[in-house]
Amino acid sequence: MAAGKPILASISGDTDIEISKAKCGICVPPNDSKCLASAIDYMVEHRFLFDEWGLNARHYYESNYTLNKHIDKLEKILLEEVMKI
Repeated sequence: MAAGKPILASISGDTDIEISKAKCGICVPPNDSKCLASAIDYMVEHRFLFDEWGLNARHYYESNYTLNKHIDKLEKILLEEVMKI
């Protein structure tokens, strides 16, 4: 995502969810070569989406995964814990 490139992943779980939220590519189930081949075909036929997916990836990264975002989240958690004391 940080590279601003469209993503094709053979993965499940949280990564699949994040890529879907970001609207930056395609995820297929692990160990499903037919599904992966179909996704590759789709991407080849829809190359015009690459710029949009790449921009979406970068934007999602900057909104959720930069160092400052992580520091802000950690600071919020720590302040909430301190207020409980």
